Amino acid sequence: ITLGVVSADGDGDVTITATAGSINDAQDDAVVDITADVLTLTARDEIGGSPAATVVDATGAIETTASGIDASVTTAGDIVLTETDGAECRYLPSRKPQHYIASHGQQ
Repeated sequence: ITLGVVSADGDGDVTITATAGSINDAQDDAVVDITADVLTLTARDEIGGSPAATVVDATGAIETTASGIDASVTTAGDIVLTETDGAECRYLPSRKPQHYIASHGQQ
């Protein structure tokens, strides 16, 4: 799945699932790709990390604005997100496959 801009109306939630493949940013930019209250991303391979070009955003991050994020890959792949509005991020490296959780005010 290649993302342009996804925005939930009001306080809506967004769920994106790639059962075969990855979820990546379509543009080499720092523009917010997904705006949601709660964002759930699941991919077989990677989430972010595969930019079209590497001039502006060398990491290929998916830029998000969300109150809570739950991102996971079901095989072995990176999760590369940039959260723009200060949600604290927690990464759980001990879990295989990889899993990433972010939410406002979380320790």
